[in-house]
Amino acid sequence: MGIKLFEFQQEAVKRALNSLNYLLCVRVGGGKTLIAMFYAKLLRKKKLADKIAFACTVSAAVAVAGEFKEKLGMTVPQITTVNQYFEWLNNDEPICIFKHSFFEKLGYDQGVIDDLDDYVSHGGKRIALVIDEAHKISNEKGIAHTALQNIRFSFVRILAMTATPWQSGLEQLYGTIRLINPKCWKSRAAFTRDHIVQEVVRVNGKVRRVETVAYQNLKKLREKIAPFTFF
Repeated sequence: MGIKLFEFQQEAVKRALNSLNYLLCVRVGGGKTLIAMFYAKLLRKKKLADKIAFACTVSAAVAVAGEFKEKLGMTVPQITTVNQYFEWLNNDEPICIFKHSFFEKLGYDQGVIDDLDDYVSHGGKRIALVIDEAHKISNEKGIAHTALQNIRFSFVRILAMTATPWQSGLEQLYGTIRLINPKCWKSRAAFTRDHIVQEVVRVNGKVRRVETVAYQNLKKLREKIAPFTFF
């Protein structure tokens, strides 16, 4: 296959294959792209998916395409238009790459959503989604995040990858988890109530801001997300 994985990378692939939706958290330099390439290859070999779409940041799209070319000898198309995406759905190319922002073109146009629904309903090819740098679209109110939720029905499985599931605080983990498991918590308020301790800061009797002062029930949090996460 042209790819040799370390033991922890092999374990990550194994766990991801055993779950329809999975969050893979590997440190910077830990070989997330190699893991994802191996994962994609095995999805098709084991007939768990027919095609795999890679969603990347602007800066990573070219690099990921280069990795496929170098490691597997595959020329992977980069999708930029809806027409190109539907052409890819119906051709024999196994893998495509598009930028995170492309979700907006797929998930905000009701006509496109209906076409995807029609594709799935009429026995279209099974599409898996790999999201690189998933923390970049973890804001549940963001355009890309919302658009993905609108079309997640079109993917048979989703693998989200990141080296930084949260950057400034544990609160960001909620949106990252929501990418792969929207029903893990009923809402951000429910997540906050379970795991975040906050205090209201008042100035002259007026509420100025709400500050996070501590985290709680972390063992419960780890147990809840353990079945579909790899750290």
